[in-house]
Amino acid sequence: MFVKKKTLCLKFKNEDREFLFEDKVFVIEDKKLVTELEKPAYKNVESELVIKSMNDLHISDVIQVKVNLAETGYFLVSFAKETLTEEKRKSLLEEISSLKSKAVQTNSTQLNKSRKLVQILNKYHPIYASFVNNGTYKVDITKVSLEELKFPILVLDKKEKKGLFKLGSKASKNSNESYSPFPLFDTEYLFTCLFALLGSFGIYTATFEVMNKQSIAIFLGILGLAFAFILIISMRSSIYKKGKLRNPLLRYYLCIFIIIGIAAGTVSGFFVSKYVLKTEIENFDYKKCLYISLAISIVALLSSASTSRLANLIMNKKAEKKAN
Repeated sequence: MFVKKKTLCLKFKNEDREFLFEDKVFVIEDKKLVTELEKPAYKNVESELVIKSMNDLHISDVIQVKVNLAETGYFLVSFAKETLTEEKRKSLLEEISSLKSKAVQTNSTQLNKSRKLVQILNKYHPIYASFVNNGTYKVDITKVSLEELKFPILVLDKKEKKGLFKLGSKASKNSNESYSPFPLFDTEYLFTCLFALLGSFGIYTATFEVMNKQSIAIFLGILGLAFAFILIISMRSSIYKKGKLRNPLLRYYLCIFIIIGIAAGTVSGFFVSKYVLKTEIENFDYKKCLYISLAISIVALLSSASTSRLANLIMNKKAEKKAN
């Protein structure tokens, strides 16, 4: 016998307001409710939130399954304990695991994956699912409502952090590709600056020792080039995620950190060369050394913004060969 499912009703204890949800997608903007729903059940033991439509069942007194979408976000799916047995839970996890793919991710592929996930979840009758889209790829989960939903999806509207660059869908005339924003500051940028600093330092000291006709110049030159190569790998890691371009503006933005690194490395190389390494040459031409080393550093290090494309192409080809 079919029994019509009740409307989901969430409520904070000691508060009059109630949150009512039907079996469709809802965007949640209430900060207090978002804070509770984005946390896994075991972290909500002290919460005041209850499921009123289930006899004031506490928000933590459920079986919850977390489904991660790589570089996109996560779903927190809550089930009544009596409806999700251990056998059903294992079956559910197996079906969810089948969604894993090595294909390059995009906003579109992640939306399709979300749709397939909903189709799977429909068979297990969850109470509701929360969705947090805090990753690189942005998914308009409201489009999932085109499917027949048998439970509410609560999309938690977490306002984007300040300090993000945005670029619209303008990758090419024949493409609807859109790019996610990137932060103005990230620890990856520090590594870009550091490798540029070490590379330019090695290049300056190598140039200094070449002009002094010292054999250590070979070691210092190799060191500088090694950091130039590491910088290319670092740039590729920052600009691309799983082989896909994150945002074309990021390539040029990182050049700022490379320039800062080159300047810092060249200045430190100058002082180390003049006061630590020193020279026996009278009236040594430090200005000439500076010009030569700067020219080499700019070509070898700043060009990593472009050579990272080649590095990404090579890495993608290798990944394709392994996959085949």
